[in-house]
Amino acid sequence: MFEVVEIKNYDTHHRYGTDWHTDFIIKTDEEHDTGSLFDKLKELGYSPYGEISSEKTPDGYIYKTVMY
Repeated sequence: MFEVVEIKNYDTHHRYGTDWHTDFIIKTDEEHDTGSLFDKLKELGYSPYGEISSEKTPDGYIYKTVMY
């Protein structure tokens, strides 16, 4: 199972201007790394871009992207 249950878009001002964030909240029972999460999101038609990181949660992952 691999499901994107929510997408959060928000702005912060941590660097020289506005930082645009997109967090993909993913529910899955599979093990992934940041690269395989990217591949799965692309397969589902999403276009993640920017500086990428991921965080493990009890139900899956939060896949985080930031554009400066």
